[in-house]
Amino acid sequence: MAEAVAWRSQLARAMRASEESADVAIAWRGFLEYMARTAPAGGPAQAAFDLSDDEAAVLERGTADLTVSPGKAARVLARSAAAWVDLVRDCLTATTAVEILNVRESRVRQRLADRTLYGFKYEGAWRFPRVQFDDELSGAVPGIATVFPALPEGINPLAIVRWFTIPTWELVREDKPTSPRQWLLTGGAPSSVAALAALL
Repeated sequence: MAEAVAWRSQLARAMRASEESADVAIAWRGFLEYMARTAPAGGPAQAAFDLSDDEAAVLERGTADLTVSPGKAARVLARSAAAWVDLVRDCLTATTAVEILNVRESRVRQRLADRTLYGFKYEGAWRFPRVQFDDELSGAVPGIATVFPALPEGINPLAIVRWFTIPTWELVREDKPTSPRQWLLTGGAPSSVAALAALL
């Protein structure tokens, strides 16, 4: 009960900042970091993957985008907060990535620099979204070395994961839309996905 009250207090502070000041990014970063420290494992992550295209566009532009309604930005960020916490917790560490790829840590760092592997830093440590590895965690999804360099730099990690895992009619198999990830896992041409990545 006390934790729920504390969450509401933190959320109210962030939403007040969204409505009344220019420090939107700072306020929301504080809220997300607070959730990451206190949220129980296995929280509700799917909210961010149910955003409308319009809402997703707000999220992809980042917490500091003041060209949209502050109230709307606040609602979108509130819905995505739990998803961000779960994304961070579901990510793999650098040590695990080294083990899965069966390479030295220096090679993982090189792939990060070349953008043929995707990671982001959180609290000083590299985090690697699980979706770029196969379901058995025995290797990387085929073709990501072609796809990820095509992504524009600076995109929110949640937006990348959402794009990579949601079916699109731009990639069709057996008359059904396919996600970029599934397309690659089933032998689809990486160049098709890279072309879509470049448009984000």
